Amino acid sequence: MVGTGRAAELGVLFRRADALQSLSSVQTVAFDKTGTLTKGRLELTDLTVTDGFEEADVLRLVASVEATSEHPIATAVLRRAEQYGLSLAPVEAFNSVKGYGVRAVIEGRKVLVGADRFMAREGISLDGVRDAINAAPALTHADVGVAIDTGTNFAIEAADVVLMSGDLEGVVNTLHIIRRSMRNICQNLFWAFGYNALLIPVVAGVFCSLFGSMLSPALADGAMAMSSVFVLS
Repeated sequence: MVGTGRAAELGVLFRRADALQSLSSVQTVAFDKTGTLTKGRLELTDLTVTDGFEEADVLRLVASVEATSEHPIATAVLRRAEQYGLSLAPVEAFNSVKGYGVRAVIEGRKVLVGADRFMAREGISLDGVRDAINAAPALTHADVGVAIDTGTNFAIEAADVVLMSGDLEGVVNTLHIIRRSMRNICQNLFWAFGYNALLIPVVAGVFCSLFGSMLSPALADGAMAMSSVFVLS
């Protein structure tokens, strides 16, 4: 209760009580990228060209083809071309291949833009340039899901913990709070068991067989009360 209360003060809401214990043993934190670590829209960050091609020329050709597309990736490519101040070229014979990509002819050059399977189908080798691994399979095995309140409603409803501040530093705060809470719980259990292990034999009458005296009920009751005070202290 103290741990979750303190977490709430720092903008961390536990939607499942057992998430507190599960998070105490977490060793790896995996972040969703889009909309969490980024602006929620795709950006072209790197453009790798093979021998014989220039980056600006390739970007101009790709952007010219993508100008007729409404795909989020097309929008990202166009933004980068605008940042570079590149002028788009007229597009001929534009054709969209569903599930693969698009093709067109620009200045007499055949341009293909699409997924790696599109290039493979067209007989284009991608050796040496094979865009990352999808993180979705790893995320499905997460022990505890954490969402930020600026995310989608679906993610928030499915999460075990919600960061109400929208600040990713809340993840660090959450882990600190949980680990300190679990440490306190372990300390409380240790002292509670130790205290009772010492005094239960006394209350049970071990002194009676040794010294012929019994612990009075009043003292036993006081000792029990002191047990709680001792552990909380």
